Amino acid sequence: RPNGNILALSTTIHELTDEQREDFCPKDDNPFNAISDVVVEFEPDGTVLRTWDLWDVIDINETPGAEMCTDAGIFAGVSTRDWTHANSVVYDHERDAVIVSSRHTDQIVAFDHLEDLGHQTSLRWIIGTNGTLPLDGEQTYHQHAVEVLDDGSLIVYDNGNHRPGTTGKNAESPPYSRVVIYEVDDSSDDAADWSARQLWEHIAYEDDGTPVYASFISDADMLPGGNVLITHGGIGDQPPDPDDPDNVPLHALIIEVVPEGESGGEVVWEFRSDPSSPNTSYRSERIETFYVGEQWER
Repeated sequence: RPNGNILALSTTIHELTDEQREDFCPKDDNPFNAISDVVVEFEPDGTVLRTWDLWDVIDINETPGAEMCTDAGIFAGVSTRDWTHANSVVYDHERDAVIVSSRHTDQIVAFDHLEDLGHQTSLRWIIGTNGTLPLDGEQTYHQHAVEVLDDGSLIVYDNGNHRPGTTGKNAESPPYSRVVIYEVDDSSDDAADWSARQLWEHIAYEDDGTPVYASFISDADMLPGGNVLITHGGIGDQPPDPDDPDNVPLHALIIEVVPEGESGGEVVWEFRSDPSSPNTSYRSERIETFYVGEQWER
């Protein structure tokens, strides 16, 4: 935060009832509980000032998420399940809000940042599944890296896991990832007037015409000149299967795009890692220069 305090993500465990477990995962007899993410604001010396628990503002009965059961893979342990899997938190100075990306529930959550110290439970809004804001556009699915732009809009990397129409036997199209910018209108004194609208999106394509799909990690940053740096950081089959001849090794595609209109834009710079040696890139950052100090000044 601008005042020097630090925002970080932590977790806590909430106990579930037998009825909830049966409802979420009817074929699972394990007595599991739910891992919820908690935002923590603390001073540089470690003094905790405020906390925000996603459990308090998301109803797990309405939004159990997509990764609760054992068939979800690495996120479903025997005794605990990774319910929200938050992957970014940012302080919004203009709104005086804390904004969290809750990946497994497909939600962008904004908490009010109150002056009171201690545990906070004031929800500002939710964009996404069972959201509180009407959205003109497509919501995100298993997104990463929500950031607030100078004009108050949000830029998000939308991984696209479980996007309707792109998964399962009756899929209408291949899965795809995208970067999206949302305008959020929450300035009215009446929250009933608040809304969100999709301003721009970018979908990249492979040489064969199929859309780029990064099922995990990845990032998007607005650069100072107005271009967008996009990190498709986890392209390929996950988990990898070297014995499958159709397996796509994990690799990354990093591009810089000049946004145009409501969709697309010219790609002015591109880096693709070598898929012959499986690798990923969680995020990338544009660094103006490595050369600082008086000896480099002109």
